[in-house]
Amino acid sequence: MTTYSNEATQARPAAATAALVLTPLIAAVTSGGAVYFSLLWSQAPPITVWTVLFAVAFVAVAIAGIVAAIALARGSERGRRGVIAYATFGILFTLAKLVWWQETEAIVFGALDVVLLLLVSTRRVRAWTMK
Repeated sequence: MTTYSNEATQARPAAATAALVLTPLIAAVTSGGAVYFSLLWSQAPPITVWTVLFAVAFVAVAIAGIVAAIALARGSERGRRGVIAYATFGILFTLAKLVWWQETEAIVFGALDVVLLLLVSTRRVRAWTMK
């Protein structure tokens, strides 16, 4: 097991703890929605290889976001960058949903991704994850 030097020397910033809590919540709701609305919903498009691949890929991205948040919670700069990538993906996906499907319900998740991005971009979190 890898031990990060920040674990023993500095307390985790509150923003990093908030990101650790927020990331799995966003991941659970959005990946659950991707699976439900792509594969299970009565008004979903016909199930094809592409819809299954989309749902699987979306869940994989969510899992990667959760793993990154756990690494961030342990003081990893790589984890912080992973959470930034995950939040950026969420923001871009929100924009795509707004442009192509006029799905204004996605704004809530895009806003949460912006909050997540701000949390991991604070000076204290950046300094804490630097080795």
